[in-house]
Amino acid sequence: MTWRAEEHKLEVLTAALEEQLTLAYPDCVHNQNCDGVQDDILEEIFKLPLQDAIRKLQCAEDYEELRLAFQQAVKMWKSNNNNNNNKTICQNDETQRSTDPILSLSLFDQIQGGFGPPIASEEIIGAPSDEARLALLGKIVYLDGLLMDWNEIFPILRKDLNGPSFENAMELIGLHRKWFDQARSSCEYTPLQYGLCQNLLETIFANVVVGAQEKETHLTDKCRSSFLTSLVLNWRDMWLDLMLRDQYSPDLAQEMEVPMLVLFLSSSSSDGCCLVQEILAMIDPCSRWFEAWVDHVSNQRLVFLLGTQTCTLAHLWHRLKTAVTVPVHLLSVLSIMIVRLRLSLFPWKYLTMPLLKEQTVEELRSSSCSQDDVVDADETSRNITPMIDQTLAFFLDTVYNLPAHTASAAVAELKLIILHGIETILSGCKAEEVDFDPRYQKVISSLKDQPILIDRISIDLLTL
Repeated sequence: MTWRAEEHKLEVLTAALEEQLTLAYPDCVHNQNCDGVQDDILEEIFKLPLQDAIRKLQCAEDYEELRLAFQQAVKMWKSNNNNNNNKTICQNDETQRSTDPILSLSLFDQIQGGFGPPIASEEIIGAPSDEARLALLGKIVYLDGLLMDWNEIFPILRKDLNGPSFENAMELIGLHRKWFDQARSSCEYTPLQYGLCQNLLETIFANVVVGAQEKETHLTDKCRSSFLTSLVLNWRDMWLDLMLRDQYSPDLAQEMEVPMLVLFLSSSSSDGCCLVQEILAMIDPCSRWFEAWVDHVSNQRLVFLLGTQTCTLAHLWHRLKTAVTVPVHLLSVLSIMIVRLRLSLFPWKYLTMPLLKEQTVEELRSSSCSQDDVVDADETSRNITPMIDQTLAFFLDTVYNLPAHTASAAVAELKLIILHGIETILSGCKAEEVDFDPRYQKVISSLKDQPILIDRISIDLLTL
């Protein structure tokens, strides 16, 4: 009880001293910063009253009690004055706070890290106009909400990508890329990244195959070319990023595998298809998007997709043989396939398959062919000599015509990819003891002006 009585006495004394300070200096806050007022200055102010009080003290403990009470009173006086100062500042800045979104955040906004609340899918779907919806989409900062509501949101995004406004569509492509880059922070967002990537691919497909005529009615040739270039560029970067970061998922990727092979590698009568193939060839002449994907796919599925389901190999071979100028990006695809499957497993028979009529993606996906269909070794070995020789000729002509000395990384990489194909063919011929000498001599003769390449191939063959 004694301790409680002494505590109460100290509180009363402190309150009395603080009250005297407030009465003596009520406007101190307007003249100076109270935090800068030192205790010794205040003691000087109250020197005489304190000395009078100390003379009346009966013991040393009373002096200590008075000193402690004075210290607490000073703190209370400073705190009260600063609080009054803050209230004055808030009143003066009321107009500014009401117009400044950063200063007017609610408590819930502050809990969310300074951002506004998540955008609900209902708001996006029910937006009164495309512009209003685009404004809402631009405010999305929480990928969790986008991931959870993706099934409801992606049809809206795809519709707006194919909308009448070129500016809105381009801005929406930028949002796809922004969300994709943000989703790289965690593997839990991988399904969202695949969804964003697929959205762009399906938009390309719809514009060049399904809705090409409709799109031409409201986009000039220049705008259409810019639109498709942005779509292809961003899709390629997203797809390559997923493959290089080892985020390949058969279940997620299969929705894009057939469309991308048909769109970028098959021959087509559509001007739009030719345009996007040219765009991709300029962006990625070494077909890195294809090489990175091949590294994750089994041999059996690779042969099924390119040979049986989409007839991509037949289309590719037809284009190589009929083109006035051999498309180097298609040669890189062929070389990548040969290096992956080796000479003995490469499905040569699919190169000469008859070209079927153009089919939709849905028809190709629902093909009755089975992935269990494998390439018959005996059938593969028959009549493949002309195709091997023709392939080797394509490779050698391309390497010969590429600049021998260049600072271009793309040219150097392309030459290396095709050289790998040449080496694979020669190593297969040597291992199976089939026409190795004449083909090796042909390589030496064709590359006689580039001795460095000859030495490279010779050394690689000696290590077999």
